[in-house]
Amino acid sequence: MKYSFFPQDFKEKVSRGELSEEMIEEKIVSPEGEVLVEVDGGLYAAAIAQKLLNLLTVEGKAKGEELTDEIRVNIAGEDLGSLIGAQGRTLQAFQQVLSAMVNRRAVVNKRVLVDAGGYWARREEYLASLAKKVAMKAIKEKREISLGPFSARERRIIHLALQEMPGVSTESVGEEPQRFVVVRFNPAKK
Repeated sequence: MKYSFFPQDFKEKVSRGELSEEMIEEKIVSPEGEVLVEVDGGLYAAAIAQKLLNLLTVEGKAKGEELTDEIRVNIAGEDLGSLIGAQGRTLQAFQQVLSAMVNRRAVVNKRVLVDAGGYWARREEYLASLAKKVAMKAIKEKREISLGPFSARERRIIHLALQEMPGVSTESVGEEPQRFVVVRFNPAKK
């Protein structure tokens, strides 16, 4: 990922440990003095996440991975319930803050996804299973069924789980934070 820093910002990030030599793949200083840095986005996001965990006094270890269109940060630890929060809301807030911090100086923004203790892996499995059960019911009863409200990430999981399923279509309806997924019987979809 490419980042653009003013020289003083760059020096401060290095001194605070948010940027290290192992993260920096390329460094260019423009004629105007602006520092352009190519870093491993996964390592950078994990370093910031670790700093946030320490500030929140959450015992956990952050590891990051940069993919083509997103950065994934996984947090491992013994007691991550306080970080996850009720229905994953605290984890979603943590993800939002981390994403803002990671993308703040990025030349091109990437989606940042955070999982803690496998919460999202389990949640994704549950939501995909729920979506398929509801879809079968919608087909059987030839009607539409509403699910939710869900976060954008949860709605996306449901849409993706049903996008290839014949006989049903999905749509998100409502206003945040009360957006639902409507699963519709759609005999035209093959």
